[in-house]
Amino acid sequence: LLEKPLVFALSEKVRAQDTSILINNLGSNDNARHSTWEFIKNNRAELARRYQTDDIGDILKATASGFITTEDLVDVERFFNDYKIRGAERAMAQSLEMIRSNIAWRSRDLENIRKWLVKNTQYDNLTCS
Repeated sequence: LLEKPLVFALSEKVRAQDTSILINNLGSNDNARHSTWEFIKNNRAELARRYQTDDIGDILKATASGFITTEDLVDVERFFNDYKIRGAERAMAQSLEMIRSNIAWRSRDLENIRKWLVKNTQYDNLTCS
């Protein structure tokens, strides 16, 4: 289901300025982030053809900044290293910084949050991921 709106976003039926809004919204959704990221990687040439570097930077940042695992960090770093996007360096650096921050806070605080939720809610078998 997620592929349909992403493919539609790059169609001629959608104005270029609206495409980035759709991709950004899907990319910032926890349930759609990975699919959107794969779509961005697979369609990087078309995105580069259609958009200014600021818009591409916004698209990359909206999606990549929400990642929370080391595996995702490695994937994003690899993509950013393989496909230099002149003018989007700041957005790319901010994305990587945010992913590292997400990993750090989860490592530091996730267990304490889980314990608090178990203690202060009706859930006694709560898992956090």
